[in-house]
Amino acid sequence: MRQALNESFQEIWHEALVNAHFRSPLLILDEAHHVKNPETKLASLFVSEDNSEDAGKLEGALEGGFERMLFLTATPFQLGHNELLNVIDASKGLTGRA
Repeated sequence: MRQALNESFQEIWHEALVNAHFRSPLLILDEAHHVKNPETKLASLFVSEDNSEDAGKLEGALEGGFERMLFLTATPFQLGHNELLNVIDASKGLTGRA
């Protein structure tokens, strides 16, 4: 039963993210160091690799949806230089600004 519910909720969440078109004045992202790797599901929500309009993809689902953001992390010094740049690049996708 738990597995069936989890699968159903994942499908609903996927559809909600794909079809959500919203703007918000602020995003607060705790544990922001988790977006350091662009290949992760979380990071892919912020920036899409290509600008395709494939409705089945979650890539970039939150791209350009926020005016400002606050990234929180208790481990900023564990990030390597390139990983920190990846977090900053993800933030560019969130606001739609370069």
